[in-house]
Amino acid sequence: MSLSAQNLELGYQSQPLVQLETLPIKAGGINCLIGPNGCGKSTLLRTLSGLNQPMAGRVTLDSTALPDWPRKKLARQLTILPQSPEAPNGITLGQLVSQGRFAYQGLLRRPSEEDRDACRWAMQVTGVSQLAARTFSTLSGGERQRGWIAMALAQQTRYLLLDEPNSFLDIGHQLEIMELLRHLNQQLGLTILIVLHEINHACQYADQLLVMRKGRLIASGSPQNIITWELLREVFQVEAEILHRRDDKGEFPYCLVTRSVCTESKTVEGVG
Repeated sequence: MSLSAQNLELGYQSQPLVQLETLPIKAGGINCLIGPNGCGKSTLLRTLSGLNQPMAGRVTLDSTALPDWPRKKLARQLTILPQSPEAPNGITLGQLVSQGRFAYQGLLRRPSEEDRDACRWAMQVTGVSQLAARTFSTLSGGERQRGWIAMALAQQTRYLLLDEPNSFLDIGHQLEIMELLRHLNQQLGLTILIVLHEINHACQYADQLLVMRKGRLIASGSPQNIITWELLREVFQVEAEILHRRDDKGEFPYCLVTRSVCTESKTVEGVG
């Protein structure tokens, strides 16, 4: 099964913001979508999930355009976690995770034993089983993010799309979430597409980077093959030194950013 895009034109009120001929998503891998603020990453992710409709072109899953998939059937194939989702007041973590089973339930939405098993499994693999009875709002940021991922896993899809899941988390919890996603990818074979701002996390954990600038895809490939100081200067307008690190997965580039070049030669008035 493959998720792909052809000749996409995305935007609002007839104003195109993103234009892509194709998007090479690596099936069975971790794909990280990176680029500066406002380049269209979130808009693209929402379109790939079916939440937004393109102005032109199409997104297909198994060669079938997303609008042609029945809603519940599509929800059994892919799921998206938007940036900073909000949970209903007073809901427990266990109740939140159970919402991931809507695609498998009838009109009365009565949970089956299969639904309960899927929720127990999702909470177990994300390490939140012991928090099931806790009110969601009382959990830490890292616990809440694991809860959201558990809800997505309970949906039992093959594609997991995430929009900046590390927002507002401290560095320890950011790495915790990235390690969890790597584990899910390796153990379950999930294809993951994730929008990230932290470029070193993208370099360390991604099998493939998709680099956007001004609404266009300007580079794609493994971090080792495409990350250069020239690319970082062009896309992010920073000077950086490219180092090389290793983990249990292998070697990956590490970007040591030294300065911004956005405001070269700019002086600050009134100082001195």
